[in-house]
Amino acid sequence: MGLSDSSKVVINGSPEHLEALRATLSHHEGRREALRKKHGDDFDEFENVRAELDHLGSELHMLTDHAVSLDANFSKYGYRCVFPAPLLHVFLHRAIVNTH
Repeated sequence: MGLSDSSKVVINGSPEHLEALRATLSHHEGRREALRKKHGDDFDEFENVRAELDHLGSELHMLTDHAVSLDANFSKYGYRCVFPAPLLHVFLHRAIVNTH
């Protein structure tokens, strides 16, 4: 796959990269606002669901990383750390209930 004539190569973290990211952010914020105007309350509900899913995904990622770290730390001393699925389910249920 080659670069088209309109493509630019920029160095990660450079001022040009930052400018390109800001322009892209502005473009997508404009698209989001147009969708909000077009779909009203349905758009807001969708945004809320998306935000909740993002939050839960972050929590799951954090728990998974933390569990792996604990397991690695315990295994150094010959122990195994296992979090049962029901415990995770209870935590997630409480997290969901507390956000509503």
